[in-house]
Amino acid sequence: MAPIERHFPADPPINPTERFQPRAQRTVTTLIAAKLELGPGKEALCRLRNVSTTGMLVETGQPLTPDDAVVIELRSGERLSATVVWTDEGRVGIQLDREIDVASTLRPQVVKAKGHVPAVGRAPRFAVAAPGRLSSLGRSCPVTVENLSQSGARLTLSSDIPLGAPVTLTIAGLSPRACSVRWRNDLHVGVAFIDLISYAELSAWLAGASHNN
Repeated sequence: MAPIERHFPADPPINPTERFQPRAQRTVTTLIAAKLELGPGKEALCRLRNVSTTGMLVETGQPLTPDDAVVIELRSGERLSATVVWTDEGRVGIQLDREIDVASTLRPQVVKAKGHVPAVGRAPRFAVAAPGRLSSLGRSCPVTVENLSQSGARLTLSSDIPLGAPVTLTIAGLSPRACSVRWRNDLHVGVAFIDLISYAELSAWLAGASHNN
């Protein structure tokens, strides 16, 4: 198969409002949250601004340089391998390793795992191993946060928490989150936050070295 033609400049154009101008038709998107994988065990929250068939503009606070290999994981769960082409003050232009159909790639999909409540286009989830505390009905117990997103978390705990119970999850470095229990099994529970963790708060928390595997 013939190699994909690169459409991105090595450096961003001078006009800051037109930093990302692929020749292929593009879809302008508004702050789509995604997961950015920078290497083994290193993940970050990012936002996608412009997406085309061959590349995209990504907002991230992570330091990147041209030719870095990255992976973008979308809300649908699709993973896109890519290469950094240029960087400019928190914005990164990347070239995808393969062409995509923009509409189908960005279309939300229903995610359903056995025993879990289905969700449409789940927020990006990040593997962590952070201690926390779950409080409910005047009692609290220690938990381990196994994964975390803007909208919820997967926890390991020993206490029995009923489905639908109102609980508060406290994690060091993040503001306490009121949430409800959405699913459970013998060892784990999944909680959904009543109010999302803001992009800025979660992005900063994930950037801490102690939260990266």
